[in-house]
Amino acid sequence: MKREERHTQIVEQLYHQDSISVESLANKFEVSQETIRRDLTILAEAGLLRKVHGGAVRLQTAHEDTFALRSQVNRPAKEAIGRYASEFISHGDSLFINAGTTTNIFAKYLLDKTDLTVVTNCASVAETVWQEDGSTNQIFLLGGKYNGTDTETQGSLLLKQLRLFHTDHAFVTLGAVDANNGFMEYRVEAADIIRAMFQQARRTTVLADSTKVDHAILVKICDLGDVDRLITDLPPSSDLQIALDEADVELHITETPMRQGN
Repeated sequence: MKREERHTQIVEQLYHQDSISVESLANKFEVSQETIRRDLTILAEAGLLRKVHGGAVRLQTAHEDTFALRSQVNRPAKEAIGRYASEFISHGDSLFINAGTTTNIFAKYLLDKTDLTVVTNCASVAETVWQEDGSTNQIFLLGGKYNGTDTETQGSLLLKQLRLFHTDHAFVTLGAVDANNGFMEYRVEAADIIRAMFQQARRTTVLADSTKVDHAILVKICDLGDVDRLITDLPPSSDLQIALDEADVELHITETPMRQGN
């Protein structure tokens, strides 16, 4: 196994169980404990975990995990979701896209579309959709307070600009969804942006891999019935499936490559 593949599996395992030991990782990957210690040092320096005596722990903060960590977790599922979601976009469509690891992936699958109008608060999404060699796509990058970690803008100035647009679609990623609380985010600012995009779009689609399904977090965005379509990689709980059906939300399950290590 290549070192990069081992690193990806370490990060994903830590995302789900909070702490890991050098010994267990060495046994799992059939490498020396010194190799694992070097792996953990590299990942800690990249801001993906925190080394402790005998192993590593997940970064613990009052906020969402770092963009770097989220971009590695469940990557095959996010690729499948992004590819699947792009099939709902036709040439000439207009759409909102918010900032997030899954929407960044979704954006790259729009490159075969033409005459799109994309309104986004994410600089990396805008850069992906814009093509230097004769692009026919039109991109509006909403201005506001800049968060360089996620290459996103936010704040009241952004919301004022956003409400000038009415689009065919809103394709967003978010923090969580469950049967009782609906769709949720970690940050009030991010929830405000998503809510405004939903209000200004004719049809709304949430892109959420299975790590975000069937649990609740800090800030409610909206009820289940305020969204038209949910695209995820694995079937959710029966409670959520029933709630989505009762709220008339289309549930789409992608065909995701088998996760490494399973």
